[in-house]
Amino acid sequence: MSSNAHHVIFRADSRYARRLCPVERRRFRPGEEIVVCPICDTAYAAESWDYVGGECQICGYREGAPMGQTEIPALEEISLPRTEAIAPASFPGGWLYLIEGYKGGRRYCLKDAGNTRIGRDPDNDVVLDYNFVSGQHALIRGDRGTFILYDLASTNGTWLNGERTYKSILYDGDVLTFSDSISLVFKQVRLQDSGRSLTGK
Repeated sequence: MSSNAHHVIFRADSRYARRLCPVERRRFRPGEEIVVCPICDTAYAAESWDYVGGECQICGYREGAPMGQTEIPALEEISLPRTEAIAPASFPGGWLYLIEGYKGGRRYCLKDAGNTRIGRDPDNDVVLDYNFVSGQHALIRGDRGTFILYDLASTNGTWLNGERTYKSILYDGDVLTFSDSISLVFKQVRLQDSGRSLTGK
């Protein structure tokens, strides 16, 4: 039995009103067509759904695939902007770089496979000891070069480039904010397929 994504017209009173399209990272406009993943309930702008070929970038669902038979997409299918790499040039991977806060300039390496937990509690992978950060605030899941940010029902929210988010794919250069005084830049350094040079793409 195969499944299909739900194509609906977005309304201002929709339960998706506070969400962002995970590909375009913008809020939906009333009257536009959106596509909702039947597995994880992630909403996409219709053109974004077409752009990713009918594959959910959060859970790996493929439109028309038999239920329960999905694949997690690789980041090679997503275009990233070129930026100057802040992370060490000899170590490809995902990084967070603290740009605001009393430990400004500190780097945090993200797990390429698995979850990197962020919060105030000392057992987190990225410990942000600030009053406005929840004990278990957010996590970033890494899988074959894709990094996805999840808010863990935090009290004060997780913000991506100035917009509140609950889950979103991270792109090189994104700014993550956990309170008015704590901001980190997501950096991704990858090896190019041709040549040996490292790039921020």
